[in-house]
Amino acid sequence: MLAIKSDQEILSRIGRKIKRMRLDCNWTREELATLSGVSYSALSRLETTGEGSMGNYVKVLRALGGLNELDELVKPPPISPYELLRLRGKKRERASSIHTKNREH
Repeated sequence: MLAIKSDQEILSRIGRKIKRMRLDCNWTREELATLSGVSYSALSRLETTGEGSMGNYVKVLRALGGLNELDELVKPPPISPYELLRLRGKKRERASSIHTKNREH
């Protein structure tokens, strides 16, 4: 859990993370804006304030090779124990009581 007090602080941290990823790629804002298909001003806003559309975040992270940053948000919910049992089907618990005389072992 994040020990952050405000939404703006969370957004600011995300913006700094994106900027750090861009600089690690040694790209200018212009280059990343072109590669991601996001306008320069939208990218600048993402980096400085953390504010922007989710679509722009995904485009920028894709261009940076950082979609794994969203893994926790997009992973499917865990299967409940009941659903897991249902999906496995009923398992046989004992042999049947019908025997054939010509059965070979």
